Amino acid sequence: MSSTVEFLRNRKLMMFVLVGLATGVMLWLTGAEMALGVTAYLVLGIVIVITAIDMFKDLMRGHWGLDILAVIAMIATLAVQEYVAGLIIALMLTGGEALEDLAARRASRELDQLLNRAPAFTGRIHPVTGEVERIAIEEVKVDVIPRSA
Repeated sequence: MSSTVEFLRNRKLMMFVLVGLATGVMLWLTGAEMALGVTAYLVLGIVIVITAIDMFKDLMRGHWGLDILAVIAMIATLAVQEYVAGLIIALMLTGGEALEDLAARRASRELDQLLNRAPAFTGRIHPVTGEVERIAIEEVKVDVIPRSA
């Protein structure tokens, strides 16, 4: 399975919002205002509840976020019946979270690769014989000058 398919499979809420937005735009273009309203209330209601629960958990851990602005904006779009705008805000919120997760996974993978390339051995000039000897990195002591015999 490709990493893109796996990534999208793990972002069910974002995909739900994307389908809701596509449906909402089609309903808006056909003039089906009642169906658009029902779709928007369903999609935005779910996103608002899930986001509010996550915000509450973050607040209990002492972390503040800007998700409150998105929640207020989605509620406001429902209040003024700007349903497509609310669906776009929901996609921005869930899409932004997906991009953050993707960036964190890539950074973690790159750091792992960098650590895997770290050398295991180094060369040290023997203080007496002057020959280069191979030693494990763990044996290297910083700022230690060997004494001559």
